[in-house]
Amino acid sequence: MKGIRSGKVVLGSVLSQRMNLHVGDSIPLETNEGSTTLEVVGVTNEYIAGGLTLYLEADYAKRLLSVDGTDVIVVKSNPKDFAIVERQLRTLCDESGMMFQSYVDLVKVIRDTLNGVVGGLWAVLALGSVIAAFGLINTLAMNILEQTREIGMLRVVAMTRSQIRRMILAQALIMGILGILPGVLTGLWIHYVINLTTIPVTGHAVLFKIYPWLLVGAPLLELLIVVIAAMVPAERAARLNVSNALQYE
Repeated sequence: MKGIRSGKVVLGSVLSQRMNLHVGDSIPLETNEGSTTLEVVGVTNEYIAGGLTLYLEADYAKRLLSVDGTDVIVVKSNPKDFAIVERQLRTLCDESGMMFQSYVDLVKVIRDTLNGVVGGLWAVLALGSVIAAFGLINTLAMNILEQTREIGMLRVVAMTRSQIRRMILAQALIMGILGILPGVLTGLWIHYVINLTTIPVTGHAVLFKIYPWLLVGAPLLELLIVVIAAMVPAERAARLNVSNALQYE
């Protein structure tokens, strides 16, 4: 704030990143006094105008850019007086034709938006799991059809229905592992690549973090889905009629 009062500027994080300007650098600006440079005294996260913002003290803004009038008034209140101040400000805004928005309301809007995005991603994940389960059931069913004669032969040489079920479940687990392990590695790589884009998009880095519980829990849950999806084909294979299976072409 001391720097702003002395004619220096604060940049929005996205503008700072795109222009590669940081604290101590100077930003060129066309003003009423011609082309001039202003020292950057700070960088802040800003969501207005996509972060492409510049903060300048009002008197300097009026002199250099002919900026006049006030578009936004920020009021800071003692937490104990929030309710009283909010009520009075709402009344004043209604009478003056201004829009009132509390910081709590803004935070709620942002949180609701984030929760909606996260909820949508979980829905997509659940839908993907269901589709993958049906795909696995279909693949195993086709395998059983192709192995009908072999399964009949195994039953003739005293393979039990329980062993048939375990064989099909083992096939499902092998298929699941062959799909899950590359999927996990690819997911980590995509996660890292997306994280790299946070700097040019948001103007500041987001910490790349791996959650061990999720890294271990997700594959285990996927294997559980594989086992559940394989139960129907495994039961169908176990109950094949031996005579019909031997005659299957």
